[in-house]
Amino acid sequence: MKRIITKKSYSISILSVEILIVTFMFLMSGCLFAEETGDFRNAHWEMTPHEVMSIERGRGSKLIKRDESTPGGLMLHYEVNLELPKFSTSINCTVTYMFAKGSLFNGSYSMNHLTSQQKNALLETLKFNYGDPELVDWQDNTRVSYDWDTSTTGIRLTFDDSNLNTLAYMSLEFKKLIMDAVQELSKGDGR
Repeated sequence: MKRIITKKSYSISILSVEILIVTFMFLMSGCLFAEETGDFRNAHWEMTPHEVMSIERGRGSKLIKRDESTPGGLMLHYEVNLELPKFSTSINCTVTYMFAKGSLFNGSYSMNHLTSQQKNALLETLKFNYGDPELVDWQDNTRVSYDWDTSTTGIRLTFDDSNLNTLAYMSLEFKKLIMDAVQELSKGDGR
């Protein structure tokens, strides 16, 4: 059976392909961590160090340090390249996973010497993913922090004039425990 291609069906086919290409490009370029499904880099809060190490091995990340100096705690440090495809840039950084009693509760990116383009790309990508920050915290005109909360995670992006910049993710359960402890301590101080 021969298929006859008319000018009309050809133009509809091209239009369909163009729509698919534009949709694909939008989805692929739209956001930092788009392929991630966990709370932080495909990991979920309360995962074990072994589970997180398995995830990072699968990503091809390089473990640079395993720190067990805190009693009951563990930190895993990885060297990674954080891609920001929408802005055609990437950031070399250290990823740190923090565990308490064998459970993941915090993850962060540490980035040194970011260009203004990289800072803007990171902030705009986070705004695209999570909306406008819930809090903008200026400290002595040398540091600015932006906060977002998801249903499970507190996120803080901090730019510091000393060029130590961080993007931290924390379990909201753990964040609540910290806030409650701070409130209790402030009551004891008479504040």
